[in-house]
Amino acid sequence: MTADSEHIELLRCGPRPWNEWRAHNPQIVPNLVGISLSIGDRQFGPINGGPINLAHTRLRSAVLRYATLTGANLEGADLADTDLRDARLERADLSGADLSGALLDRVDFAGALSAAPICAAPACAMRAISPSSVARSRGGRAHRAARTS
Repeated sequence: MTADSEHIELLRCGPRPWNEWRAHNPQIVPNLVGISLSIGDRQFGPINGGPINLAHTRLRSAVLRYATLTGANLEGADLADTDLRDARLERADLSGADLSGALLDRVDFAGALSAAPICAAPACAMRAISPSSVARSRGGRAHRAARTS
């Protein structure tokens, strides 16, 4: 499956037009599988009109390294195998998001909400985001979410 070109172009317009489209089209599940945006196009935080609503969006295998997703709604999003290294996810809602296999090196999870499992090493047990996992993410230790499949 590949990303929907219309969804990619709309996302590149920024958080405000994207959120407006999402509000008028709640029945559509955005398909952004495998996208690789420029660093400038990955800035979805408050300074750029965010936070962005990416709830239930298909982002599997996307490249979101250095993305600003501060306060983003990622509830139920498919983030499996996504490159989120060095991303800012402060206060993001990751409830129900699939982070299996995601690259999470140096991700800032400060204040993030989630029941999604995050793992500090491939062999460790699954667990939810906690203050200790947030502290480790700031310390630069490599993180990769454990695979559930």
